[in-house]
Amino acid sequence: MLIVALTPILLVFGAESGAALTPLVAGAYSFQVFLLALYAFRARPLIPGRLVIVAIAYSLSLLIGVALGGRAHNQPYELADIANSILKPLGLLLYIGLFTGVKIRVEAVHDALKFLFYAGAVAVLFGLLRSGPDVVAVLLGGGSSYDANFSSFFGNRNQFGYFVFMALLAGFVCSARSVPLRFRRIIIGLLLAGLIFSMSRGALLASAILIMCLLIFRGRLWMAGALAVATSVAFLVGVRWLPHFGEFERLFLRPEAGLAGRDALWRYGVDVWIESPLFGVGGFRAITAAQNAGMEQTQFHSFYVESLASGGFIEISILLTCLIFPFAKALRVCLHQTDASTYVSGYVALFVLLSFESIGLFSAGYVDTIFTIVFVTIPYILFCQNPAPLAKFDTGSSRKTAKRRKSHGANG
Repeated sequence: MLIVALTPILLVFGAESGAALTPLVAGAYSFQVFLLALYAFRARPLIPGRLVIVAIAYSLSLLIGVALGGRAHNQPYELADIANSILKPLGLLLYIGLFTGVKIRVEAVHDALKFLFYAGAVAVLFGLLRSGPDVVAVLLGGGSSYDANFSSFFGNRNQFGYFVFMALLAGFVCSARSVPLRFRRIIIGLLLAGLIFSMSRGALLASAILIMCLLIFRGRLWMAGALAVATSVAFLVGVRWLPHFGEFERLFLRPEAGLAGRDALWRYGVDVWIESPLFGVGGFRAITAAQNAGMEQTQFHSFYVESLASGGFIEISILLTCLIFPFAKALRVCLHQTDASTYVSGYVALFVLLSFESIGLFSAGYVDTIFTIVFVTIPYILFCQNPAPLAKFDTGSSRKTAKRRKSHGANG
């Protein structure tokens, strides 16, 4: 499914116009539905009745929101919102319900994560070959980081950054499984370089949180503390004394952009949500209403605001439950399982990222589909459908203890 989700953007790469992307994304989503339906026909999973009821209630609430949005603005209903009222609940059943009553091998899940890990490295390499020298020239020449569009074969640098962030998470999950240590370190270094070149502040922040949480979970408190202190000291020293810090500040921190206008976009979204707090007004209707009020962007740049404006309290409650449930399951065992500690770290980073970016779940978009698979489907399989112990938690102290025991046995 990851391959199918990436297919549309690969097919339209290099085209002058992205007009062909919409039908390709729709076709890829339809093919995904076909594959999942074929899997359901063969595996015959028993979808829980409670989940079916939630999906039906979700669909009805979205339809009510569409009706309220059209009536409030005296405009025809948005066909795309009507389609979403069917596709999103369908995605809920497909990406969660189909895997509820079927036992899936953990090794198969790790194979999918390894594919994502390697795909991230391929995306970074392609980006370096395609636009690496141009990005360096722009930055050294004093241009804006917005002009340095290091996006590989994705539509923009933020989408590329999110993909690399998920590839980094996948690499840490698979860190102890059939990926040679040196090779894994090279790929992780390559992914980090790609994040820096993308200059996607959201992806960089999420990846930094992921790494800091992993260091804490894996018993390297001194390393996490040292990294935090060193970063803070370097930042303060640079602000106070380094003459060229202004270049770094302009390129990466972009103080003139601040939240890049996101606070204003959030206000537009909240104003639309207040019209119908429980059901929302429909996602596309919300954007249209905000643009009529003066907003110039095509999204609210916040998952939380976007969900509230689109489907109100009902939608955001359902979507957050789909994320919090596997997060809570992983949190219960995160001190004993490397998979769980890694995913808990990833969820912490994700919850922060969702504050600043419009990322959808269960929708037909290719980036949204990958997020759904990585942060909903896979965690449900790992932590909700496979209660058997996974890889044991491995800290530096435990490895030293094992070495001492081995050495003592050899001497004995």
